[in-house]
Amino acid sequence: MKRRPLSWDQALVFSVACENIGIEPPEAITTGLRLVAVANQHGTAPSGGLLSMTDDEIRDRVTDLSIRQHRGQEAAANSKGLAPGIRQFRDELAEEVADAVGPDLERIVVALQPRFAEVASPLVHAARTYGFTASTDPAEVIDMADEKASAAYRDMRAAWIAVQPVAAFRIAMSTTFDLSPNVGETIAHVYGDLPPVSTPPINWSVLFAEGENWSLDTGYIVEGRRGNQLDWLALAAGGLRLNTPDEARAKVASRQ
Repeated sequence: MKRRPLSWDQALVFSVACENIGIEPPEAITTGLRLVAVANQHGTAPSGGLLSMTDDEIRDRVTDLSIRQHRGQEAAANSKGLAPGIRQFRDELAEEVADAVGPDLERIVVALQPRFAEVASPLVHAARTYGFTASTDPAEVIDMADEKASAAYRDMRAAWIAVQPVAAFRIAMSTTFDLSPNVGETIAHVYGDLPPVSTPPINWSVLFAEGENWSLDTGYIVEGRRGNQLDWLALAAGGLRLNTPDEARAKVASRQ
């Protein structure tokens, strides 16, 4: 399946997200963004006074302006001057960066795994020890008259919030670099060989499942919540783990 082209806007957002979460961005992304900035700047028309120019500077300016006024076969604005070359450079660089970034993405997720395990542990404890679910009402916990259960419930609610930044970053990684689970895999699972009626939302549960406790369809999603929110307690009952891109891809492939 052909990979979706890397978006430089998304790459920039991902680079900032790496810094915000305390992770060094992949070198290929940092270098790529710098090179794109250079290419974009090269597309800016020269300016400044002409009277003070040397003969060589005048020749360079005339050559530059001639190139910029050149039109391709189509007289469209984006076919003028250096724009086609810059666009092709950006596209080719994006493909090269996407190919080079894989090992760094594995490294980043491995570095985040201990943090994820720590913040997610109260969810696993609450689900496995007390059977708490997303629909468990606080009154039910009070009726248990068990201080340890009440503490586990409080810790679980805090962990549900604490796990979100790492989870959001991991989802952004998959979205930015078109990693598993992606749109194509989701459509293939939901519709099979039939033409898709619409594009189904991506279920991200495989990114955080220790075993087979994940779905490409509607499982492990909190019912009635907006935004396709993951049911962390349903996932936690089967174990939580921050999976690397290779691990997530292998899990998805095993079901296809």
